[in-house]
Amino acid sequence: MIENMIVMEDQLQISNLMLEERGSSYWGDLNSDIKTTPNNEENKSRLKKLNEISVSMHNINDDAVQIIAEIEAIKVDLLKKSGENFWTENNEETHSILWRKYKKGEVIPARYNLSAVKDKANSSGVAEIFTDNGPTSPSGKGLQLWNDFINFRNQVVEHTGTYEAYGKHYSIHPISINHFSSYESLSKRVRSMISNSDCCHKEDGQALGDIYMNLTKQELVNSKGGKVHWIYKVFHGASVIEALSALTSMQQDILAARALATAHCRSKLLSCFDGFTSIMPLATGPSIAKAGDAVNIRVLMAGYDDYSLPTVTAQNKKDATIFYPKDGTGIVSFKAVPGLQTIRGTVSIKNNSGAVKTEKWEWTVNGVTP
Repeated sequence: MIENMIVMEDQLQISNLMLEERGSSYWGDLNSDIKTTPNNEENKSRLKKLNEISVSMHNINDDAVQIIAEIEAIKVDLLKKSGENFWTENNEETHSILWRKYKKGEVIPARYNLSAVKDKANSSGVAEIFTDNGPTSPSGKGLQLWNDFINFRNQVVEHTGTYEAYGKHYSIHPISINHFSSYESLSKRVRSMISNSDCCHKEDGQALGDIYMNLTKQELVNSKGGKVHWIYKVFHGASVIEALSALTSMQQDILAARALATAHCRSKLLSCFDGFTSIMPLATGPSIAKAGDAVNIRVLMAGYDDYSLPTVTAQNKKDATIFYPKDGTGIVSFKAVPGLQTIRGTVSIKNNSGAVKTEKWEWTVNGVTP
């Protein structure tokens, strides 16, 4: 079992490196945009937007750096209390525990080779750090880690959803939802929290909800003896290998949230929020008008992505069929009947940060008898 855990933990470390690189790439794109955008009157508003997003991304990164560093310090303490000799950095050496040291101020975790740990079943250091205070109250560093993880969740959501745009200030100040009866209950409370905030619901609501949900853990969980704290449930009786693996998994949650948050910020710099490869003219207006009445026709250029298929529903037309020509559109097809029919549904698509955005649509058809 421990050997299997070591293999899985190593894969987590590799995945974390990829998540770090992904999040940093969005930051690199932003810095490149700032450097290459001419500082003139024409680009004044764009540069202002770039710098505002830069502040958000810096804050998100700083949040991640702080808690990644805390977890790295706990890992060092765990190995030290377990009596392991790991101070020498020796990249890719099979007998060396430490392959790459953690560097202060970085978000990249240290690289460990846990197969080189001598006393893999040792659990004394784990108990001292996390569980000595009992099942409902974690020990000092364990409690601090829990509080800081929750604080990270709230801060990264706040820094992602608080900014100035279109002459308006958007903001969100998350509350801590750490007790819930089910996933559905948590989802409902998170949606309510977001809808009651001053964030930009249309552009940010889905991403903010995803970040918050992915970082939320049930504080008190069921166990044989009753409710126990999440920290106790995870670390009670755990070996040093299992504890290190759990900490690496928490780092994955943090780096995934950082990548999603920075990708969402980066997406705001594109000419279209969702990105598009094709454009087409779109005009909407009344289908019937009396002589002499004013007629207003709304004309716009619609952008869509030929390679990103939407998901279309027709909610009040059960006999409708929906097909996708694989050109970035969906077609709702049905038989017309005499009289006016208003068809309603939704269209959903993933934006550049991977979050699903859903909008309502409707269309009225006047069916005439031939």
